[in-house]
Amino acid sequence: MISRTAAANRKIATRLSAFALAAGMGALLAVPSAHASRFDGSWDMLLQTTNGHCGKIKIDVAVTGGEISATGGRFVFHKIALGGHVGPAGHVNIKGIAGPRTAWGTGRFGREHAQGKWHGVGPSGKCNGVWAAERV
Repeated sequence: MISRTAAANRKIATRLSAFALAAGMGALLAVPSAHASRFDGSWDMLLQTTNGHCGKIKIDVAVTGGEISATGGRFVFHKIALGGHVGPAGHVNIKGIAGPRTAWGTGRFGREHAQGKWHGVGPSGKCNGVWAAERV
């Protein structure tokens, strides 16, 4: 039979080990990837339609740990959601959704500017064009 003191010590050791593991994992996950950090920050993005009926679309963008998200912007009364990742050399693949409309883009981020191409589809058909962004 195990003494109460030994059982209590084992329980405390297990909890401390779990806490240490959780703290270590949290520290690792909180550190943004080194290659993406140079693109992190706020960006103003403008999509220009070259084919179709989508017009100009302005989006406020955040890059955090290399991950892209929209912080502001609407298209046809729908909030814009963005997702994507900036790679080590600045290459990016982006997906955007605004209500029933979806768009995909590719391009490249630089130190202060970014640019690329996009294409999308929605209830009124297909659109495509170019995009550009500037660090805010």
